[in-house]
Amino acid sequence: MTTPQTPEKRRLPSFEDFIQAVKQKNGDAKAKEAVMLTLRNNIAHYEQKYKMPTAEFIPRYERGEFENSDDYLDFDLLGWYGDYRAVRAYDEGNG
Repeated sequence: MTTPQTPEKRRLPSFEDFIQAVKQKNGDAKAKEAVMLTLRNNIAHYEQKYKMPTAEFIPRYERGEFENSDDYLDFDLLGWYGDYRAVRAYDEGNG
């Protein structure tokens, strides 16, 4: 008789872990710039999909305006917010 296994909890990689993975895969010295371009493209996709600029989305998201809405996918909103925060942190660190 086998015992059921509990699913292994996976932690999300940090931004630096992600950069290292990109560097290992691509061997690209400009991995951060490539990742930032991807994140910026993701943000542009969300803006187009939801017909809302990020400058409007962020304060509304932080106020919790989307919590009870079926018009938006939760994982999209979390992704949009996370991508924005990563770009912002990167821009502030390299300003």
